[in-house]
Amino acid sequence: MLHLAEAGWLPSGPSPEQLREEVRRWVQQLETTYQDRLLLRMSLASFSAGSPSPEQQDITGWLELTRKYVDWRKREAVRGMLAAWQQESVLERSGRGRLPEPLPDLARTLEWEEDDGVLRAMAGYIPGAVEVSAHPEAMRAIIARWEALSQSDNWLIRQAAWVARWNLWWAGVLTVEEQGRFGADYVKAIGAEYDRDVLLALAQITPPGTFPLATWAGRLSDQDDACRLAAGLAIHGWLVEVMEGASGEWRVASGEWKFTTRYSLLTTCHHPPANAAGPAPGRAGRRDGYPVRQSSAGGVA
Repeated sequence: MLHLAEAGWLPSGPSPEQLREEVRRWVQQLETTYQDRLLLRMSLASFSAGSPSPEQQDITGWLELTRKYVDWRKREAVRGMLAAWQQESVLERSGRGRLPEPLPDLARTLEWEEDDGVLRAMAGYIPGAVEVSAHPEAMRAIIARWEALSQSDNWLIRQAAWVARWNLWWAGVLTVEEQGRFGADYVKAIGAEYDRDVLLALAQITPPGTFPLATWAGRLSDQDDACRLAAGLAIHGWLVEVMEGASGEWRVASGEWKFTTRYSLLTTCHHPPANAAGPAPGRAGRRDGYPVRQSSAGGVA
């Protein structure tokens, strides 16, 4: 209904603003069940459509729904919505400096958040250069926390953390020291990772520096068929990038889209996020455009 209203097909029905307000009240009052989870995520995803409304611009109420006492399903959905707003420049258009900003709030939330679904949604938040410049301490805290979470005993959390670390590195917000840790941790992880899902996620990440061909080649003899698949995918991706050279298109990770193997939560996109600070040092540039996030069935994630 929201999409039809925005397209002008409901001239005698509710306006987009009225529908957004109705959804907002529903989300704030809803006692979420597991069955409601996907419906909640889809409803909030619709908020990124069209021009931002006054309800979107005032994010204070939405940030309140990411607090520790709120049901994890709501926290997950709202974090995913905020990540989508950031990627589509909704937050930038809302008037920086007049409203609370998600980056410092994200840093505070990461200190206590333990739910893997919420962390996966948070991993999709890719801050822009203006945000990073305005909140350098928060950015460093976020990077340090994702580094720690990539060592978690929970494989879902490790996977989300690697998605986040890749997104932040590609966005160009890592210092030289942080890039060095990223590369070293990556090589260590692919050599020791025992979970097939995490390894398949790592296979879709191109690390800074020299590609660890020998380490990945060693996993080709792994007894687990999915781990061998991951190694093959990583090596294949590296060969493709070598052949494409500087004209190759680079990938952006997302916590919301399942790779066709169904094991990974990374996505392969053709465009950078709208507010990205540009490729990390040493990376080839991408073509201009907005991110295209597609589901395994071909639809928008």
